[in-house]
Amino acid sequence: NILRSNIREVDIAARYGGEEFIIILPEANREEAKKIAERIRSKVEKCNFADEKNHLERKITISLGITSCFQENITPQGLVQKVDQALYLAKGKGRNRVEVI
Repeated sequence: NILRSNIREVDIAARYGGEEFIIILPEANREEAKKIAERIRSKVEKCNFADEKNHLERKITISLGITSCFQENITPQGLVQKVDQALYLAKGKGRNRVEVI
């Protein structure tokens, strides 16, 4: 699993929606979070994924959004809203990238 092999033991990765995942990085600052996200993005980009329906291998890319709760008092819903904004910023700038808000 690309996610689990590229995060620390204290981090938590979970599926959030159909094609969306959330990774909680306790004690990571924005720079550390961006390094982890970029490492995951790069690994996914280099990997071949099996398409079991068509028996083909496919390349995929991912867009990642990052935000932090260290600098302000924010609710869990507000935090998800901010990270969603960062994700859509990454998609809007051409996809296959990491954006931080």
